[in-house]
Amino acid sequence: MPEDPEHAQNTLEWLLKLKPDADEALQIAALGHDIERAFEDTKVRRDDYRDFDTFKVAF
Repeated sequence: MPEDPEHAQNTLEWLLKLKPDADEALQIAALGHDIERAFEDTKVRRDDYRDFDTFKVAF
């Protein structure tokens, strides 16, 4: 989804606000926590739902 890179960056920013001393492993985990969205063969796709909230409930 087009918003996913921004979502990852936003998650990292929040992590650093909440835990400024987060180590590199935790920062990488924050950036990659929704990495499955990048794969075309993902079973649940955002495009299949009328809105983001419905998608999140299904996913």
